[in-house]
Amino acid sequence: MKQIIEITEFLQTGVFGDVRINDSIEIVIKKLGKPDGGDSIKSRNSRKMIHYGMYEFMFTDNKLQSIQNDSFDTKYPELMEFDGENIVIDSGLMRADRVKYLKDVEKTLAKLNIKFEIIDYWERKAIKTEGNIIIDFNNGEWCDTENSHKMIDNIENYKLIGFRYHPLYTLPYPETLQ
Repeated sequence: MKQIIEITEFLQTGVFGDVRINDSIEIVIKKLGKPDGGDSIKSRNSRKMIHYGMYEFMFTDNKLQSIQNDSFDTKYPELMEFDGENIVIDSGLMRADRVKYLKDVEKTLAKLNIKFEIIDYWERKAIKTEGNIIIDFNNGEWCDTENSHKMIDNIENYKLIGFRYHPLYTLPYPETLQ
């Protein structure tokens, strides 16, 4: 029977199924099955990546450092889904069934009782969950009529990109939410 990995649980805990930060490549593969792409495990480089669909697992010195999927696109919903030999990823609120705005994600997180805060992230706003997962949004979009990039004025209307979990590079979560 395949393991079902719930993205909503990951947003709360930072644990991806049974996979945890600092697991080795071999442990991740043992837990999730053979990846469908990535770097050669035998390469000499200290940085490696494997992926399951568009879910990317990055390693440094054979320790898992980050997990991400920044491929949210309603034209290609399969980028947020994955059904592999050992696992099925239930994308939950990351399901690419329609365009999702920051305000939609906020409402869904509150409904699911997932604590979060709005943070400054790479010169734009993002959501950081209690599991230290960054839910990222575009703060601009291409405007065909003006043939240029146009900034989105209201942060509530930023469009979902995906999520990133880089616990070594995120700020500590506020004590009030710990």
